[in-house]
Amino acid sequence: MGAVDAQRVQAAQDRAATFVLITNLPASSFDARRLLEEYKGQTVIEHRFRFVKDPAFVDALYVHKPERVEALGYVLLLAALVLSLIERRARQAPPLPTPTRGLLARPTGQEVLHHLRGLIVVPLDAQTRQLFVPAVHTQSVAAILAALGFTDTIYTQVPPRPSG
Repeated sequence: MGAVDAQRVQAAQDRAATFVLITNLPASSFDARRLLEEYKGQTVIEHRFRFVKDPAFVDALYVHKPERVEALGYVLLLAALVLSLIERRARQAPPLPTPTRGLLARPTGQEVLHHLRGLIVVPLDAQTRQLFVPAVHTQSVAAILAALGFTDTIYTQVPPRPSG
């Protein structure tokens, strides 16, 4: 067995300990340490962005320009907002039936998306699609869509393009 390369270990630890915090707060009122402390104190935010901290996700991203880092930050914020809205609507609805876990009274956004993962959408023509739902998921998909305030038409009908 070979010796441990201390420099490579340190480089890996430094890479794993580095992440981006985006804020619109003035640097004069929040130095980096205080900003990090505020961020770490927000457990809900930590929960929402745990997918961003996954090395498999972060290592796959490489942006050259600061503007692109900022744009990526906004995209991730929008994704977290949509996931939060999904979770909120699902939790306001009656418990959702699932084929494997029974009724979910307080489903997470991730659980909701997990149950929609098996759907297959097949284009029939330019304006219509066919939705295939595995038989075991029929009841849970219908309940999830109803809880979110949608019907299966979000999968089967293409909205008209705005003219202009």
